[in-house]
Amino acid sequence: MHKIDLHIHYKRRKRDQDTFADEMCRAAKEKGLSAIAFTEHDQHLPPSELNRLAGEHSICVYQAMEVQCYSHDLLVYGETMPDVTGGDNERAASIAILREAGTLAVILAHPFRKGKPIRPEIAELSPDGIEVASCNTPPWAIPAILEFAKVHGSGLYVNSDAHKERRVGGHWNYCRELPQSNQDLVDWIRRRRVA
Repeated sequence: MHKIDLHIHYKRRKRDQDTFADEMCRAAKEKGLSAIAFTEHDQHLPPSELNRLAGEHSICVYQAMEVQCYSHDLLVYGETMPDVTGGDNERAASIAILREAGTLAVILAHPFRKGKPIRPEIAELSPDGIEVASCNTPPWAIPAILEFAKVHGSGLYVNSDAHKERRVGGHWNYCRELPQSNQDLVDWIRRRRVA
């Protein structure tokens, strides 16, 4: 079994220019993780940097991004990232096109954070997964998260949402076979949907 964390940041704050991706990879290895996904807000590391990190730290690092859409955060995974230059409708359309092509998977991050209900526009996107636990998912929301997953067929995920090294490995998912590429990860997430 492999432990993977699909929600880790490589900047301490959104506006930071400096990255600490190497430190996060070292922390992930120390915590026994086999793979991680860097999910920075509306930006992602180039494939060359992901390959460098994977090689230097002997850990699988997936292409991902955290996209704000309709006041919610969506974790998107795949080789091609959606266009995040427009407003909510354009972001949602870009995500939908890539998902329809089978090249993107979407997980709803830390739902009910700050007491906000899930908006109908997000439910209509029908996320492939939903975080049932993270350092920013309120425990009181678990019954509503489970109900959303049941109604929409979304898989359940446990991710750290780490912004600091000490948070890495606080939450993770198990998988039998480690996805070997970004597309393998997309397929793994989409197979975990509940019919």
